[in-house]
Amino acid sequence: MLQAINDRIKGWLGAIVIGFISLPFALWGIQSYIGGAEAPYAAKIGDIEVSTKELDYNLTRQKQELRERFGNQLPFEDSMLKGMVLDQLINRKILESYTTESGYRVSDAQLSSNIKSLFSQDGSFDRAVFESIVRSRGQTIPQFEDEVRNEIRVQQFSNGLRATALVTNAELEQLAKLEAQQREISLLKFDVSNQVDSVSVSDADVQAAYDARIEQFMTDEQVAIDYIELTGEQVSKEIKLDEQKIKQAYDEYVAQVSQREQRKASHILVKIDPDRDAALAKLEKVKQALAAGEAFSALAKQYSEDTGSAENGGDLDWVERGQMVKPFEDALFAMASTGDVSDIVESQFGLHLIKLDDIRKEKPASLEAKRNEIETDLKRDIISSMFYDQSELLATTSYENPDSLDYAAEASGLTISKTDLMTRNAGNGIAAEAKIREAAFSQAVLSQGVNSDVIELAPDHVVVLRVSQHIPARKIPLEEVRSEIYTSLQLEKARAETLKLAREAKAKILAGTPAANLVAKGVTLDSLVSVKRTGGEEVDRAALQLAFDMAKPEAGKVNAAETALGGADVAVVILHKVITPEKVEQSQLDAIKQRLVQEVANAEYNAALAEISADYEVQKNLKVLE
Repeated sequence: MLQAINDRIKGWLGAIVIGFISLPFALWGIQSYIGGAEAPYAAKIGDIEVSTKELDYNLTRQKQELRERFGNQLPFEDSMLKGMVLDQLINRKILESYTTESGYRVSDAQLSSNIKSLFSQDGSFDRAVFESIVRSRGQTIPQFEDEVRNEIRVQQFSNGLRATALVTNAELEQLAKLEAQQREISLLKFDVSNQVDSVSVSDADVQAAYDARIEQFMTDEQVAIDYIELTGEQVSKEIKLDEQKIKQAYDEYVAQVSQREQRKASHILVKIDPDRDAALAKLEKVKQALAAGEAFSALAKQYSEDTGSAENGGDLDWVERGQMVKPFEDALFAMASTGDVSDIVESQFGLHLIKLDDIRKEKPASLEAKRNEIETDLKRDIISSMFYDQSELLATTSYENPDSLDYAAEASGLTISKTDLMTRNAGNGIAAEAKIREAAFSQAVLSQGVNSDVIELAPDHVVVLRVSQHIPARKIPLEEVRSEIYTSLQLEKARAETLKLAREAKAKILAGTPAANLVAKGVTLDSLVSVKRTGGEEVDRAALQLAFDMAKPEAGKVNAAETALGGADVAVVILHKVITPEKVEQSQLDAIKQRLVQEVANAEYNAALAEISADYEVQKNLKVLE
């Protein structure tokens, strides 16, 4: 069922739904216990607040999305990611306020359609799941609906702005021709090694380089740690499922399936405004006609005031619980047999006669067929609860006994493990995790000698650690790196001499000397080749970039410029000809247009957001971001 919902949800709100269903183990509660109560808000936008709870929730969701893309090694540090998420929330609040004030509106029908798409399984709206998730988020249905309305309004604003992004045909054609442009070049290459023997490096040069670059000649600071590790897999080994709980979960599943019954209905609607008695009399007349054998569909076409269904004989198609107003729904689902017609039913829309055309029910799977799924769900829920409890115990005991991990290990029933030495940038085993190294080298853990906070490596993987060994960085004696420094200085001087030779050669080429005349020992000429901006393996990237940066040569002449290549060597890039196509294929124009319109649209959207934001006073709670 969850996968079906996941397949249908879209946008940030949809991601929130999935984030909640998956029960992320973000240990903000533990951190609050250790660090004290957080401030009541993360940011204020005028009178609008972004709560710390909202920030933490969206931060957890964002981390989950990043883990799905990058694994557990996230591309951002927590503090940076937290600031980015807060900025996103602020922008969202600003746009929600702006679109409301600017008159953007979302109809009830549009809202209903959107919510049904979020919580549908196999095309059927699952109201039980909808209400359960809304309750789990601590919201009422109206509060959730307001969030959806805001999302739709902001999307309307975004779509409208992006739809106005235009690119002229002239701009498009010019860009397409530039991208398709080719350049004919040759390369005069200079081998740096040819100059190595001609340069000299003195002891004074080596000493000066050593003193100037002393930070490069330090050993890495190293630490080893003791740590306690808690994983969901460890917790799962303690779980024994009760057969009664399995049966209870199965009964709940059967009850949910029964709620997904669908009924095909038709109705005849007569509005009660302005004369209820006249409406009632009209439907009594219809009832008499039905009793006399007239067809319901014919009477609906004649008498029904529901313009949406009257022409189709009152047909409402398939209806499920939660889609219709309650009086209508109660009457429809109370009917026992297909072909039955209800008594007169009153709703806010008027008076109805309802005909039950058909019934279809989903047949529940057997307990044995559902057993594995139920056991997996039950274990996940139990693991979630047990993991959180044990994580809090680990956090509490390690914090209250900061000078040792022994008490925390004993209280939690976990073992203390050790690592080899690690540096700030590298380690083996669990020390390969950047968060572990960051905590091990933190001020509190390294200098004060206390246990770390609980470190979340994954939603079901946490660690607490302390330093067991510390080896400070030390200066490497000059004699140990003398040869390295000498070789480096020798190469630097050789490259400087090679660049000087390349500049002299460039001047000669620009003056009219053929490049072939400059070939000598350590100097080679790569013959003429036609290159595109995308390049190829045959041309060094630095040379290719320079070739397209150079101005077009005058007729009968060449242009030239020197550059360092990807290795240590140097080259003079000689530009012979610029070839711009007269015409570009339509497929290429279409591809460029799509990309260019998107770029223009993004730029206009960002500019509009910046202009709108200027009218709002934003105050961030910096303590939250520390």
